[in-house]
Amino acid sequence: MPEEAIQLYTDAITILEEDGGGQMAFDLYRSATAVYIKLEKYLDAAPLQLKFGLAASKCNATNSQCKAYLSAIIIYLYTNDYKQAEMCYNDCSQIDAFCKSDQNRCASNLLAAYSDGDIEEIKRIAQSSSISNLDHSRAGDSEFRKEKKCCFDFEQTRKRDMARSPPLMGYNSNEVL
Repeated sequence: MPEEAIQLYTDAITILEEDGGGQMAFDLYRSATAVYIKLEKYLDAAPLQLKFGLAASKCNATNSQCKAYLSAIIIYLYTNDYKQAEMCYNDCSQIDAFCKSDQNRCASNLLAAYSDGDIEEIKRIAQSSSISNLDHSRAGDSEFRKEKKCCFDFEQTRKRDMARSPPLMGYNSNEVL
């Protein structure tokens, strides 16, 4: 049944965007993303948020655009894919509206804290207004709040990422986080 809901949402999004009602599709993007997250299909949710950001850009809805991009970055972090989150951030940072936004600063700080292994900073950022004011949180969807949980599995992910990558300057791979 949830799969059918996603299909209906995406079909409706397509119809609205083809008919020039892109902004009317915003709630559908939010709802479809919430269903993906409820189903734990994060790798479908993040690209949908990027598509939402593009649609918001076409409607000059800068705030929604930036929130969608931040959401995608957080979702990638939640899936423990720092590299994808960083690539997503770098791509989104090429967009002028995002580059100048509070959401960009939040994403940058979150990625830096993640890279530095600063769990307390990650938790502080997760409580920031840039994250608590994401469209999905305001919509009251408790499942989407899972995206903010990226810091809870941080230690395991950081150790895994470090094992796959060459050590960073000043990082001692024998250190316990």
